[in-house]
Amino acid sequence: MFLKTVGIGSVEKTETPKTVNIHPLYSVSARMEGGRPKRVKTTANRRSRSEFGSSSAQAAREGRGDPYYSLILQETRLAKFQGRKATYVRYVDLTWMAEQHFEFPHEFEAQGAVQFLELKGQVYPALVREFYANFRYKDGSYWSMISGKLFELSEDLFMNVGGLSSNGYGVGDCGWVKETFDAGEVYKSFLRGPHLYIQGELTKVGSLSVENRLLHYLIAYILVQRNTNHAQPTVNDLRFMYAVKNNVMINWPEEILKVMYSVSTSQSKLLPYSIFISRVVEYLHIDVSDTIIIEYTDKDHLVGESLIHKMGIYKYGNTWKYQEDHTTVDIDLSSDEDQTGTEGQNATAQGEPSGSASQVPGFSLAHLDAMEQRLNNRMDLQFQELKDSYHADLEQCEERLYAYHDNQYQNMRNLVQSSVETQNRFIQTSIQSQSDLFSAEFQKLSMLIRGDQSLAVPEDAAYPPPSQS
Repeated sequence: MFLKTVGIGSVEKTETPKTVNIHPLYSVSARMEGGRPKRVKTTANRRSRSEFGSSSAQAAREGRGDPYYSLILQETRLAKFQGRKATYVRYVDLTWMAEQHFEFPHEFEAQGAVQFLELKGQVYPALVREFYANFRYKDGSYWSMISGKLFELSEDLFMNVGGLSSNGYGVGDCGWVKETFDAGEVYKSFLRGPHLYIQGELTKVGSLSVENRLLHYLIAYILVQRNTNHAQPTVNDLRFMYAVKNNVMINWPEEILKVMYSVSTSQSKLLPYSIFISRVVEYLHIDVSDTIIIEYTDKDHLVGESLIHKMGIYKYGNTWKYQEDHTTVDIDLSSDEDQTGTEGQNATAQGEPSGSASQVPGFSLAHLDAMEQRLNNRMDLQFQELKDSYHADLEQCEERLYAYHDNQYQNMRNLVQSSVETQNRFIQTSIQSQSDLFSAEFQKLSMLIRGDQSLAVPEDAAYPPPSQS
C-alpha cells in the first residue's frame, strides 16, 4: 500500500489513498449463458428524491430574493450564450467493452463512474444554455437556475443522477500522484511501442496502445470534457489516466464542476455535459414542453465498434489491434546472390531487347485491403463531420428562427403596450381638460350669479342698505 501526503493549511497529514474493492462485475463466472455480465451497482449513501426535492424547494425560495436571478439579469446573461454549441455527445456501453476483454471497464467500475459514462437520451439545448448562463459559485457551493428553479449542484445530485461519488481527490491534490507522476515517463509507458516515442515531439493519441487510447477517449470526451485538441493528450489527461490505472479514487464531481465554471465564464467555449444537464432537468421535473428536444442515436454517438473502427482499430481473433500493426507489407526481395546473377545477365544482354518488362516489388492483397479500408474510414469520418456540421447548422437556424419569432412577438407586445399607454394618457388628458373646462365654466357661472344678485338692488336705495333693527 502506497502513501500520499495531503496539505491541510500549514499542517501536512500522511494517509493511505482511498481504494475500493472491485466487484466481479465483468468476470466470466458472473455471466449468464448467452447473456451479458451482471452489473452490480452500489446505492448506499444515496438520498431519496423526496429529500432532494425539499432542499430544491428551499433553494427556490432563497433564489426569489436573490438579485442575481432577477429576470432582467437572467435575460442579459442568456443573450451571451445564444448560438453557443454543445460539445459532441458521446456515451459508452461498458458491459460490451468488458466483453471485448478491455481492462478499463473494471477501472471505471472501481471509480464509480459507470453510470455517468453510460448516460444517454434526449437533450434540451436551450435549457443547457440557460444552465450555464445562471451557473455560479457562491458560499462554497455551485448553483444554477433553469426555468425559475434554483438548485445546488450538490454531492447528492451527482450521486442520484450520475452515480458519481465526491469521495476522492482532485487530480492535482493527491500527494502520491504528485510524487510519482512524471509526464514523459507515463506517456512512454502508455505507448504501443517504444519506437513511437521521440524526444521533444508532441504527444499523439494514435501512438497510445488500444487500451490506453480508449481510456483517454472516455476521459477526454465524457468525464472531463474539454475544448482543446483531442488528438494530443494533455498532461492533465495523462494524470487522470495514471490515477485511474493505479486505482486512486478521483473526486469526479469536483473536476466536472471546474470545467462547468470555466465554460460559464468564457465567451466562446463549447458547452459540455449536455447529456448530464438534461438528465438533471428530468430529475428536477422541470417542464420541457415548450423547448426544442434533440434525439441522439447509438449509430452516431455510441463509443462502440463503429467508432473504434474509425480510429483504425480492428478485432483480430480475440484481440483489438491497430490495423497498421497487424497488416504486413509482403514485398518479394531477392537474395544477394540472385541480385548478383541478375546483374550479370543484364550486363551480357546489354543492348539487346528485353523479352519481358522489368519486375517491380508487389504489394500483398492484405496491404491493398488495408489501404482500401483506410480510405473508407477517411470517407466515413468526413461524411460524419459533414453530417454533424449540417445538424449543428440546422439547430442554429432553428434557434435563430425561434429567437426571431420571440423578438417579433416582443416588439408587437411592446407596440401594443405603448399604444395602450398612449391611449390611456390621451384619455387622462382629455378628462383633465374637460374637468378644467367644467371648473372654469362653473366659476364663470358663479360669478354671474353673484353679479345678478348685485344688480337686483334698486338704484335709489342707500348703499349700503340700512340695517333693520
